[in-house]
Amino acid sequence: MTKFTYSLTTNDETNITQLSISPEPDWDDFKEFAAQFVADVGADVRAEDYGMDRHQVDYELNGERFLLHYEHYSQSVWIERQ
Repeated sequence: MTKFTYSLTTNDETNITQLSISPEPDWDDFKEFAAQFVADVGADVRAEDYGMDRHQVDYELNGERFLLHYEHYSQSVWIERQ
């Protein structure tokens, strides 16, 4: 199992948090990264959607809901507050 390290940068105007991850997860690694991230922050997964172009994990943390996204073509990872 790969151990990922990451940092978060939040844009206060958009409520979007960009993640910088090392090593960068690819399409096949994202499930593993998402599981580690959710466990690290102590969140509960509500739903997972692993699609053709984007993966999304809907999770809850401290009574708030978030979506963790991975977009295949740009290989971007970000979090949106719901």
